Amino acid sequence: MKTEPTEAYEAVKYYEANNINIDAFRAKKLCDMAFYEGQSSPNIKQLEWNFYGTYYSAETPVIDYLITQENDFSINEDECSLWVNGFPISHSTLEEAKAAAQADFEKRIKECLA
Repeated sequence: MKTEPTEAYEAVKYYEANNINIDAFRAKKLCDMAFYEGQSSPNIKQLEWNFYGTYYSAETPVIDYLITQENDFSINEDECSLWVNGFPISHSTLEEAKAAAQADFEKRIKECLA
């Protein structure tokens, strides 16, 4: 996923390297390109996880994520539970739970931008 207007940036670098004048027409095209790239792929920060001995937490102004590790000896110790604002969402490994939380967070942010 693109997270910044890379095509517009590359075009500006090309014009500068080849001493091509960026006239008003090209400037508008570059601005439009950068705007649409930014709209289609907003730069969404990665969740920052804190470990508190028995659970991981990522808190944002919009939503809170919690990952608990299962301690029951009958359950695989790699298994974790992902909680979103206090509601259980899934059971998986720690890395899968973090990835699911990041995907959920990005989806919610993008829904706000639409």
